[in-house]
Amino acid sequence: MLATGKAIQVLWLANLALLAVFRRWRHLLIWAGLGLLVVDIGAQLATMLQRPRPYEVEVIGDWSGFSMPSLPMTVLATFLVGTVYTLIPPGRWRTIGKWVVCVLLVVTAASRLYLAQDHPTGILAGVVLGVAAPLAAFRLLTPNSVYPVRYSRARPAHLDVSGDRGAAIIRALQDQLGVLATEVKPFGLAGSGGSTPLKITVKADPAAGDGESCIFGKLYAATHVRSDRWYKLGRALLYGQLEDEKPFHSVRRLVQYEDYILRLFSDAGLPVPHPLGIVEITPEREYLLVTEFIVRAKEAGEAEIDDSVIDQACRWCGGCGTSAWRTATSSRPTCWSATARCS
Repeated sequence: MLATGKAIQVLWLANLALLAVFRRWRHLLIWAGLGLLVVDIGAQLATMLQRPRPYEVEVIGDWSGFSMPSLPMTVLATFLVGTVYTLIPPGRWRTIGKWVVCVLLVVTAASRLYLAQDHPTGILAGVVLGVAAPLAAFRLLTPNSVYPVRYSRARPAHLDVSGDRGAAIIRALQDQLGVLATEVKPFGLAGSGGSTPLKITVKADPAAGDGESCIFGKLYAATHVRSDRWYKLGRALLYGQLEDEKPFHSVRRLVQYEDYILRLFSDAGLPVPHPLGIVEITPEREYLLVTEFIVRAKEAGEAEIDDSVIDQACRWCGGCGTSAWRTATSSRPTCWSATARCS
């Protein structure tokens, strides 16, 4: 029977192991804390109410303690609902999982009533407490839009911009930059490993008779800051730390620094996309860097680099001139900097 101590213990340990394997640490902490909290609340309620087992009924199964609420049913409902919200992706499969949990709870409740281990109201109170607690905890602390449950092999840097997050980006663009966005979709994910690049379709000035145009956005989150720290640590171990380079400790500082560099280059006349501003999606967690969108642009690895492009780059990097490239050997050129703007 599912409501026995061994079955509940196996369910508890199996979920902890799976959450650790998939590295869902936030779900794991909530799962562990929720189990302890529900057990404590159920035990306190049972001790306070002190409702005995059914009178004048032969108890067939094993039982101990009071019966209001039914502590085994409370813990079982908590763990089953928690399993659905921590291991099953939202959508069709999660809906199926909820129906399976309902069937398991009904069968277990019927068996406990047949064995005269619980009152019907005790089972109902236990199920209500066991279902309500994980529902409130996981929906408030691990919403699907921020902490989705998925098993795809997509890069962790690429966040899902559909659903609530996409709607939040559109609202923030209008409220903070006065930009009326109509569509937000990923763009150029293959060439990005440290952010989520976005192509944002916006409405132009209706008074001028313009239609729709596009701007570019880079979505940064707390995961990108952690990735940047590990990247800089690995690079420092391999090649040594760059002068005055420090890891960022917040998403806001990371976005502000990139916006500052883009503005500095743009004011100096360098061929970079012009920055349009920073949009706060979630305070201290998600920020969007907005720039102009360069039409017909190519990734750096796909652009053709010839002598004219390298000469142009050498003129920008400290004014070393084109002679630095032409007088250098083919294997070790003097000027290593090269930039290309394809439009």
